[in-house]
Amino acid sequence: MLVTNVEGTAFKPPKLFFALQDQPHAAAVVNALKDWHDQITWEPSRGDVEFRVFKSEAEIAAVFENGCTPAEAVVIFDGQTSKRFTYAATGRDGTTIPPWARGTQWGVVVGRAIGEHTRNCAQQVMADMLGPNGFEVRINDGHFPWGNRRKGERPPQHIKLPEPTREILERLQMGPNLLEGAHGDFVNMLPHGSRISWIRVPGEAATYPQDAMERRLRAIAAFERASCAVLAEHPEVHPLLMAGVHLPDPWLETCYLKPQSANGPVTSWSVRRPDMHVCGARLVASENDEMPGGFTDLYHVDQAYGLHRNEWNACLSWLHQDGALVFVVSSDWSAPYITSTRWLVEELRRRGFDTRMVTTDRLEDIKITNGGVKLDGERVGTIWRQFPVFETQGLLADLVRAAQEGKVRMVPEFAHFGNKSWFALFHQFEDAFRRHLTDEDFATLMELLPESHLVVHGQDCFPFTVAGFSIENLQSLRDLPKEARDLLVLKITGANNLSARSLGVLVGAAQSEDTWRVWLSERQARQQPFIVQRRFDTSVETLAVLNTRTNAAEAFRCRVLLRPWVVGGKLVSSHNCATPHWTTKVHGMVDMAVQPVVYV
Repeated sequence: MLVTNVEGTAFKPPKLFFALQDQPHAAAVVNALKDWHDQITWEPSRGDVEFRVFKSEAEIAAVFENGCTPAEAVVIFDGQTSKRFTYAATGRDGTTIPPWARGTQWGVVVGRAIGEHTRNCAQQVMADMLGPNGFEVRINDGHFPWGNRRKGERPPQHIKLPEPTREILERLQMGPNLLEGAHGDFVNMLPHGSRISWIRVPGEAATYPQDAMERRLRAIAAFERASCAVLAEHPEVHPLLMAGVHLPDPWLETCYLKPQSANGPVTSWSVRRPDMHVCGARLVASENDEMPGGFTDLYHVDQAYGLHRNEWNACLSWLHQDGALVFVVSSDWSAPYITSTRWLVEELRRRGFDTRMVTTDRLEDIKITNGGVKLDGERVGTIWRQFPVFETQGLLADLVRAAQEGKVRMVPEFAHFGNKSWFALFHQFEDAFRRHLTDEDFATLMELLPESHLVVHGQDCFPFTVAGFSIENLQSLRDLPKEARDLLVLKITGANNLSARSLGVLVGAAQSEDTWRVWLSERQARQQPFIVQRRFDTSVETLAVLNTRTNAAEAFRCRVLLRPWVVGGKLVSSHNCATPHWTTKVHGMVDMAVQPVVYV
């Protein structure tokens, strides 16, 4: 996806050697390393290295969130090797750094044969990693710290960031202060004075084939239109779709299921941002967000990288074509977006656009009349809905009604298109969907939408088969073996405060059997609907980034979430959320990169 310029090194001598307490052979090696290090007189390593035996994985995570980088660490772990010990490296063929090591670059696998040779192991590791004329000389010669690479083996990755990288960082820091109002622990993970909320900055955009993306986006739009048709033709879909949809005002159900505008029935989003996970050459969608966030970030990142100016001009003109654009931002659910949206409004006003913002705790200046919607006495053309379905009451509900009656345009529309249940209903009502889709769109959706099954309290949802495993009832779902759980994701669905922001998501591969069982029991007790979804392995990509915490170039091994934005039927821009390869999280981290995308 990204072509990296390779020159220079991203690696420095290790500052941390660590193990887990419950791995006795590895813990003994770390303790021996500390003892041996205290006796040597090598410079500059003496006093600049830590040796830690951690009690838990959480302690390891905390260390990497507070200054240490995985590129400057060595994990010692008990493993399967016929030797007393052997070396490992992230990305090296035939070796695996354990996930709990949080992306640590270097490893030492300690075998059971270590016996009485713990001290010898420690001395050899010390010489290879911290010895004079050792680590950096071998790395710069294109070898591993412990010696020459095997025939045909790739050396440790060297990178040189493009020249404009630091200029890009400076421009990013001139935008909205994304840390304003953030929790102190969150702020402390970032370099002092940072205004962006991620620590890794790519030096250039990723590239992706435009035709391939356009094909997927056309299929998603067709999926939304087909959903409307299937809902109208099959009354049995209605209770399944409405399960978990929390509407403060019951009359909003008609608006949700049958959205209208001044131009008649609305059958698809006019502002759309699906989430797509990169799985090698395949993209797999996880949601079609009903109230996407990050529009301001997208605009600012593109400005910093100098991208998509024509597309943004067309997008902003479309948003303002009916008059003033007003962002209505939830002071509760969307509070994290208030600062950045205010910045965007000021930026657009400087560019000559009639743009405003109000928060949902200050709506007294909005008036709805027979002639339309007004803010401070001036007519509003378009409302950007940055408030969720489940908060829509009072004047917010009145604004939805006004949009239904054609008094104002509302984007994204107040509609059912983003309900995760549609992913399951697509498979359950496959024949009905096929009648409303072209062969190309149907084939694209079969590739894009993961196999999903809906479980609703009081509905006959069993049996079903997912990922090759037969699920007869809820109890059999609870009792699934680990090899089955590892292939599944459970997601609360509907429109509520757990179905949004991935808060109600359980990734089977990352959880214990007890956690899996408790989660399902809680859904049953609370009568909460959820979907059982096939999990696809996302591919591990390598990005060349500037780590702002260490101020060094880095080969960042990550998993990528691709987020394309469509406004007014046109692809405007996209960005990648790149998170460390060892985590199941796909966004919302400090320890991540945000990368723009150029379509070719």
